[in-house]
Amino acid sequence: MYSAENLGDSNHRALILSLSMICSTHFGMRTCNDLHTLCWVNVTVGVDFESGEEYITLDTKCETNTRTGDDPRNSR
Repeated sequence: MYSAENLGDSNHRALILSLSMICSTHFGMRTCNDLHTLCWVNVTVGVDFESGEEYITLDTKCETNTRTGDDPRNSR
């Protein structure tokens, strides 16, 4: 998909599809509303001290259409 430029940063459509796939795969966001209501307040940017790489975590209390946020064990 990357070599065919359907995903990646080669054009605006590929970038949006890439972000949508990342949010769905890693954060479990399934609906358009989940993506549209995502704000920087819902995520935390951290740094792995061993490798120096940055990473993003989703607030586990963030409410989505498929998860109410009441159960902290129900995280993605």
